[in-house]
Amino acid sequence: MTTTRSRKRPQMAGRQTRALSALLSHHTVVAAARAAGVGERTLRRWLASDAAFQAEYRAALRDLASQIALRPVVASETALDVLTAVMEDPGTPASVRVAAAGKVIDAALRIIEKDGTLNAHADGAATVPAITGELSPGVEPPSEADAHGTDTGAVHQLPLNPLRRSRAGGAE
Repeated sequence: MTTTRSRKRPQMAGRQTRALSALLSHHTVVAAARAAGVGERTLRRWLASDAAFQAEYRAALRDLASQIALRPVVASETALDVLTAVMEDPGTPASVRVAAAGKVIDAALRIIEKDGTLNAHADGAATVPAITGELSPGVEPPSEADAHGTDTGAVHQLPLNPLRRSRAGGAE
């Protein structure tokens, strides 16, 4: 009885799986080959001419790159906590507190701008859509026209900085 080998490999062999893992955790092909228990020439051959191994290696590198790219996002919560603590600590020099506050504001504005929720106006003012919903008892909803006289429809606009003075000298 004659058996034929399929050209498609449903899974990589155990040696190749170990080699792939070793490539992702070692700095050199030599070290990876040694750790996987395969010859350096064999590993280099798989990297150079084994299409299935190359595809798995590229996929593993993409996954690793995605995980690495998420690390700053995950760490940003801690970074913001540190900046907030520095900013709120009265024992910290004022210049350091101001720098921390500036970084927090810059980060918030970048997120708002990227999200598209910041609305710029011709006079240089900026507004953010207000959250609509139930108001506290006794609080009147804003009119349908915002501070710039334009109809905002169902989403009301609030000044980004309510303390900002208009060009005429009064508060907006």
